[in-house]
Amino acid sequence: MIRLGILWFTVIFIGAYAWKDWYRGLCGLVLLIGILEYPDVPKSIFGVTGLNFFNLLLLNVFFAWQAQRQREKLTWDMPAHMNVLLLLYFGVILVGWYRMFSDPGLMSATETKGSMIAEYLINTLKWPVLALLLFDGCRSRQRLFEGAAALLGAYIFLGFMVIKVMPLGSALMDGNELQRLALRLLLSRIGYHRVTLSMMLGGACWAIIAVMPLIKDRRLRLLMPCIALAIVYAQTLTGGRAGYMTTGAVGLVLGALRWRKVFLIGPAVALLILMFVPAAADRLM
Repeated sequence: MIRLGILWFTVIFIGAYAWKDWYRGLCGLVLLIGILEYPDVPKSIFGVTGLNFFNLLLLNVFFAWQAQRQREKLTWDMPAHMNVLLLLYFGVILVGWYRMFSDPGLMSATETKGSMIAEYLINTLKWPVLALLLFDGCRSRQRLFEGAAALLGAYIFLGFMVIKVMPLGSALMDGNELQRLALRLLLSRIGYHRVTLSMMLGGACWAIIAVMPLIKDRRLRLLMPCIALAIVYAQTLTGGRAGYMTTGAVGLVLGALRWRKVFLIGPAVALLILMFVPAAADRLM
């Protein structure tokens, strides 16, 4: 009850503050991604499907952004080819959802039309909206730092929650045991499926490394690689192969485009993980 009260106080505060500074309200919303699926967090308000604290707060931030765009003299300057790709993406989502929604045979016994609208339409389209708001508002070094801190804060919170939830000896299990344990513990205590968590953490370690040039404090900057390694360890505990492969793929791209040292350090780090976390090697194979 106390945690629920703190949650609603935080939601109301962020919602009200968004009308003073919509971008910081958006950053506060991003931080709440970490607790979005917690088992004791309410998934609906007044029993209305899809009406939860996150969607309500996102809608509030969206209207605050609309109200403050003219005052900030914001112009939509996304490159034309990206606008085309986004419109095509939204088109595919809408057509696919309409075909599913209009065919009652595709509806499972536990689903209603309301749940299909909430889960497959609203919950699918809200994430690009969140990203587009970040793009439109991130127009100064200060805002870049705040946005990066909010995104990384959510990732770091989830990573350390995985480490907290999973037993210390789980890294020494075989792949199948790790998979079963992660499925049971992560879903029941964090709320996210282990595969979802693995994919969410897929690029997190590289994002933490990439943000280091923005940090002026030398001690904090030196701490970032340690946090990145902790995130990699957390990801290995999820047993999610998609996240494993994503981490490797993002590292290869960044190594090819920017950091050649990745090709020297990356294999050594991967070898150490495979040696000390046998379950990760089992899952990869």
